[in-house]
Amino acid sequence: CARARALSGWVPRTRYIPASRFIGITTPIIALHCLLKCLRFPRHLHVCVCDGRGPGTIPTEFGLLTDATEMRLNSNELTGTIPTEHGRHVQLNSVLYLSANEISGALPSELGNLLELTSAISFRSNDITSIPTQIGKLTRFSYYLYLYSNELTGSIPTQIGGLSELTSYFYLHSNE
Repeated sequence: CARARALSGWVPRTRYIPASRFIGITTPIIALHCLLKCLRFPRHLHVCVCDGRGPGTIPTEFGLLTDATEMRLNSNELTGTIPTEHGRHVQLNSVLYLSANEISGALPSELGNLLELTSAISFRSNDITSIPTQIGKLTRFSYYLYLYSNELTGSIPTQIGGLSELTSYFYLHSNE
């Protein structure tokens, strides 16, 4: 974490964390994991660790980013399940991208806690197996719900009907 502390003045100034800024740390996921332990983040934080090709699991410490308003972790070869701690991102309001990884299992029911989220959820091109009924609690959500190219089976939860503001781009094609 010594290198992360050296970046502490830079992070609050930009409020955006691109993976390319971490010099000398092997993967963006490890770099962000280290930063989460060392820094206190400002409000309106946009986290982007995209196209990093950093295989591994999503650190549970991401749950500490309760003030994050945008979370992009797409195209990183991430494996395993989505930690339930993602439900702590109560300020998340515009983007939750975990596309093009190797995430498996059910979406956690705690995603229903993201009540401020109004647009852009993308879990496309993973190995997601089911959608929790709690997703119906996102009553302010209005567009871009991408769940295509996964391993979804069974019925779509009827609670998805609770997304009364969802007006466009609800993709479920190319599933089991």
